[in-house]
Amino acid sequence: MYASLIPLLSYPTPAMPAAAAACHAAIGAGHEQASAWLRAFAEGAALRSQQELEEEYTAAFDLDPGCALDLGWHLFGDDRRRGAFLAKLQGEMDRAGVAPGQQLPDHLTHVLALLERMDETAADRFAVSCVIPAVRQIVVALEQRNSLYLPCYRALSALLTTRHAAKGETHARHGS
Repeated sequence: MYASLIPLLSYPTPAMPAAAAACHAAIGAGHEQASAWLRAFAEGAALRSQQELEEEYTAAFDLDPGCALDLGWHLFGDDRRRGAFLAKLQGEMDRAGVAPGQQLPDHLTHVLALLERMDETAADRFAVSCVIPAVRQIVVALEQRNSLYLPCYRALSALLTTRHAAKGETHARHGS
């Protein structure tokens, strides 16, 4: 599920509007709210030029720290705990076979690729303790910007919460 979202969370390419429409179609049943947000994003992206998509992406995710896609920054700021978080993520990525790419291990696209490869209990715990809180912070920052990308991140937040939140809290209570 997350693999189809990664192109929408990455620097825009000419294929982004089509990828957004395909992602909307893939999410579909059982995720009506996320599907509606993805449709809104697909429609908004289709109305923008490639240059406009790139400018909005850069202004939000590269220049606005509140929208940064490095989740460790949202969780720890510049604290040294972020370094430990990055090291742990890199180890998890190595074990799961997630290629590091050009971004740090806590970049949202890498984290989503890792979530898909983790066992269910570990993924639920990680999502609840780290991913969902950081994505929610990004959503708040995008709301303040009234960003074109806001519906996409609302959809991601809804999908993460639906898939992991209740199970992650149950795992934590039962120590599993």
